[in-house]
Amino acid sequence: MKIGNLEPVRGERVFGAVTAAHTLSRVPVEVPVNLLAGRREGPTLAVTAAIHGAECVGTFGLLRVMELVDLTQLRGMLVAMPVANPAAFEFGTRHTYWDGRILNRVGKGNPAGGYTERLAHVLYGQILPHVDAWIDIHSGTPERHMCYTIAKAQDQGDAVAKRSLDMAIAFGVPDIAIDTPWKDAKIDFPFPWITPEIGGGADFLLNGEAQIETCARGILNVMRLLGMLDGAVDVPYRFANLWKLHTDISNGPHGGVLFPRFRRGDTLREGDVYAVVKHPFSGEVLDELRSPKRGTLTPSGVVWPVVRPGEWLTVLGDVVDQVAVRG
Repeated sequence: MKIGNLEPVRGERVFGAVTAAHTLSRVPVEVPVNLLAGRREGPTLAVTAAIHGAECVGTFGLLRVMELVDLTQLRGMLVAMPVANPAAFEFGTRHTYWDGRILNRVGKGNPAGGYTERLAHVLYGQILPHVDAWIDIHSGTPERHMCYTIAKAQDQGDAVAKRSLDMAIAFGVPDIAIDTPWKDAKIDFPFPWITPEIGGGADFLLNGEAQIETCARGILNVMRLLGMLDGAVDVPYRFANLWKLHTDISNGPHGGVLFPRFRRGDTLREGDVYAVVKHPFSGEVLDELRSPKRGTLTPSGVVWPVVRPGEWLTVLGDVVDQVAVRG
């Protein structure tokens, strides 16, 4: 296996970067890659974090896994990208700084396109075609806290989707989204993939270690599931809730201070006032944000009350099934 100029030998770890483009002042726009090659044959797992630059809980979890993995015991290869988009990570933004576009919103990219399209082409066209499975870890930003795992939509009879669900269960978060409203972020791959959304927000100050450990344990669990590591999958719950996420709730035209009237896990009816937005200087009610549809507030959304016009706040969904995990 060769990625760019990186070609590992069994039992060794190599690090480098695949350059997608250069800025006008010749700053490289690149994807840094670690290849951890086990001494024994096995599958290849890619793990990415910080595709959105401010979402870096997965970065810390993946770095921990890279320290823990013993190459003498590893089967196959771990393709580890703790910061998949440095041009967003450096500036703490969701988008690539150089052109303002979002890496997982430009399809499989274009080698002759703009900066983000070229990054996408490196990731989706040069790196992921070599792998057998993919974990793409996201998280909340400092203003948001997330806690669920997205798996490939469960089409009947789709073996790849079923394997994706197995990976999501093994990752160890009890809420799993099997459908989402964000169609522009979906790319069809011939291998199973999951997108955990783990932590972030003000909670990181008190429980950051637990968030990092959730990511690290989840990656190691998936590696055990795939046969890359010995040992049993360690899932800390008995049942997993399968969600269909369907309706975003965003702020209206007024920036201000958000006062939610419902909590995560509450069910809203169509027309219910999810929150009010007040003027930060006078306390005047500027807007009542009503639920556009019936649904349950998922374990995700803003935790910091200062909100901007049009800002995404949370997403509604429905629990459509519950599956036994253990016991």
